[in-house]
Amino acid sequence: MALSHCQRGLDIAKALSARSAETANAMNELGLVHLGLGDADAAMALFEGALDVARAVAPRNPQVVNALNNLAAAHRSLGETDLAEREAGRAREIEGGTVSPHGRAPSGFLVAAE
Repeated sequence: MALSHCQRGLDIAKALSARSAETANAMNELGLVHLGLGDADAAMALFEGALDVARAVAPRNPQVVNALNNLAAAHRSLGETDLAEREAGRAREIEGGTVSPHGRAPSGFLVAAE
């Protein structure tokens, strides 16, 4: 159910504008559903697409941070800890390097667990 709702949201966002923060957000959300279902490859493709879209909007915006953190989580789920650390580090650099003890950046974006 969540998968179909997120896919519909992405379709609507793309229909409105293929290069918008809303499209990047929808891609991130759909990627999280795939990651939660254990399909890290599908999730990774969506997160990479979200990163491209978000960077086209603005190179240092919250959706870029979101996509990088989600990529880190996908890499970690695949056991690719070096890649996970690289993506999480890039997100922290944009975010300002501050992460709460609860694993969330000040903006509320998920940060890959260590």
